[in-house]
Amino acid sequence: MIKNLTQHPPTDAQVGVTAVDPAASALLNFSTPPSVEEINGRALGLAALAAGYASAMCGGAPYLMGPLCAALKAAGVQPLFSFTERKSVEKVGLDGSVTKTSVFAHVAWVAV
Repeated sequence: MIKNLTQHPPTDAQVGVTAVDPAASALLNFSTPPSVEEINGRALGLAALAAGYASAMCGGAPYLMGPLCAALKAAGVQPLFSFTERKSVEKVGLDGSVTKTSVFAHVAWVAV
């Protein structure tokens, strides 16, 4: 199993990833600009949530990712990021209008 340290549920292609953890979501959500101490503290808290897992899916604020990866590695957990492919999907409505959306499909894991 891969510990989910994001605020997003895993896709069908991300087999083996745990569901969203409310404790992880709380640590990933910043409502004000954080201090370095707060960033490092949250990284350590997230790494503690991943204890016992071989790897963890990471995602969130860019300023948190470096400290989080370092904390995970120190805890013996391999940080993983999802490599995605953007696919454009067009849907024609009943009135003939076209709605274009981008879908991000998980392709592979990137270990850092």
